[in-house]
Amino acid sequence: MSTLKQQLLIVGHGYFGGHLSQILDRDTFEVFATTRRIENFERFESQQITPILFDVADASAGEFSQTFDAVVYCVGFDRLASVDKRTVYVDGLRNFLSKLSCSPAQLIYVSSTGVYGQSDGEWIDENSAAAPNREGGQICLDAESVLREFDIESQKLILRFAGIYGPDRIPNIRSLSNPTLTVPSNSFLNLIHVSDAAKIVRSILCDDLKNLQSELFLISDGMPVERRDFYRHCVALLGIELPEFIEPTAEELAISRFGSSKRITNQRILNETGYQFEFPSYHEGLSQILSKTDEA
Repeated sequence: MSTLKQQLLIVGHGYFGGHLSQILDRDTFEVFATTRRIENFERFESQQITPILFDVADASAGEFSQTFDAVVYCVGFDRLASVDKRTVYVDGLRNFLSKLSCSPAQLIYVSSTGVYGQSDGEWIDENSAAAPNREGGQICLDAESVLREFDIESQKLILRFAGIYGPDRIPNIRSLSNPTLTVPSNSFLNLIHVSDAAKIVRSILCDDLKNLQSELFLISDGMPVERRDFYRHCVALLGIELPEFIEPTAEELAISRFGSSKRITNQRILNETGYQFEFPSYHEGLSQILSKTDEA
């Protein structure tokens, strides 16, 4: 007797969304994904993904007539596009939600730990105050409010991701070839390998995890590292000379991610899903990546 596949829509098939779609069992999921470019259709179809032409920033886009069992909303910001972050994240989410003719059973929204502006190295959990110190964090928080307030009969889950890293995406990797690197000595970096990020979402999508107790989760490997220690480990693996670290000025701190410094705990997601990390810290993650690439 055959089992009906779950109809899953990924909105924002970028770095994270692409990794998620790759690990989903096609005997369990029928995967749909949005794209702004019709030239992506052939590539999507070759990956057993049904493409849907949709731009979250286009208010005139048509409605979604199909019913989906679950939606993973993970739209990223394209710096080459002609729209700003608020239009993409806040207005774009509202636009997408308004186009759903039927409510999915589950809607997973990928947000950011950038909503936390703490700067003294505090440990942060889901009950910590979200008070962004940068515009991007405030925009993410405003987008979360759109989802919470939107009248839709779905299980709404908000996942605040730490910095996603992985193949072709390591923070400041190209800057390590420079003689100097501006980085505060005591600023913490919170990370999650893209493989673990995708597998955590896959575990949430499984039938036995439909009734999670919470609606908000912090997604991190739970092993925050001081930025300088992270870069020291990178150059050791790459076999290159360590750049000279320069303390940022107060003005640089005010406009950069360095302005906040906190440590993200992942206990809630571990307790509710039982997930076991493939890459439990940046040590394992960087060793896997940098042993397979010559990029520096």
